[in-house]
Amino acid sequence: MSNERIRVGWPAGRRQMVLAAVLAAVATPLPAGNEPAAGLTSCRTDDGARTVIDWTTGTLRVTGRGLMPEGESNRAKARRAAMLDGYRNLAEAAKGVTVTADLPLGGIVAEDKQVATQVEAYVKGAQVVDERIEPGPPRELVLTLMAALHGVKGLGLTVVDKVVDDGPSGEERKCDATGIVVDARAPRGHQGDWPLLLPALFPTVTDFKGKTILSADEVDPERLRSFGCATYYDVAVPRGGEPPSADKVDLSAARGRIGSRPVIVQAWPVAGRNSTVYVDDEGAARLRQLAGTEILREGRVIILRRNVVPAQDVAH
Repeated sequence: MSNERIRVGWPAGRRQMVLAAVLAAVATPLPAGNEPAAGLTSCRTDDGARTVIDWTTGTLRVTGRGLMPEGESNRAKARRAAMLDGYRNLAEAAKGVTVTADLPLGGIVAEDKQVATQVEAYVKGAQVVDERIEPGPPRELVLTLMAALHGVKGLGLTVVDKVVDDGPSGEERKCDATGIVVDARAPRGHQGDWPLLLPALFPTVTDFKGKTILSADEVDPERLRSFGCATYYDVAVPRGGEPPSADKVDLSAARGRIGSRPVIVQAWPVAGRNSTVYVDDEGAARLRQLAGTEILREGRVIILRRNVVPAQDVAH
């Protein structure tokens, strides 16, 4: 694999000490036959039976339920009730989605009637992908509704004009790299907590001074509407296994987006629930060298998170 590895460290006084420890861990070869069997899985947020957001495939699924007493004549009423319940659940889930910089869609909906109207149309445009009857008790008709996060009917389309300016300017530049991998997992050898990065419709990468490096503004508007500016993957690691460095992860599932020669940059955490991705000065300098290139204008970026469930339990 010809991935380019960018090694970066902690800011301020802890940088050299932590960087040395991390590099030592990464540089230490694994014993023969013990390479971690790790690959990419869908990045999902799941609140149980009601809502599943798959950030990798770009879909939002909810269920709606309607009481259905015995008798076929009650099916139509139960289905209408299930649809209304599904719409309510989808609207609630959509409003909770982070748009960018830790701003939930619900905050925009509350202040912008146009966006509120568009979100309402988005909800009513959801597809029914499954219908079943659960015997209970109580006996219920259950519908599964699915809607897209991006694309011509995607949730991102309802707010893209509110969070993005006119798009990139200047002439597009070529580069040798075919994509960018931002590794938001803890490096091998790291000890202690590592906050889990929260997904967003339009993720932002900044330096520690708060200066934006990568954002939706870097992406061609049409490409942005269809595919977003980045997508997320969780890395599957066997239970009890050591998380591999990004250049050891099987990235084949993401080749369509990042190609075969991605630049890999380590991200660093900030305490609390956060969807903004932070890189230090060295990583920021490397990413700024790619400004205006085709890989940014086409949104050829993936973000790796630590896996949150055992690999065998994740639906691909």
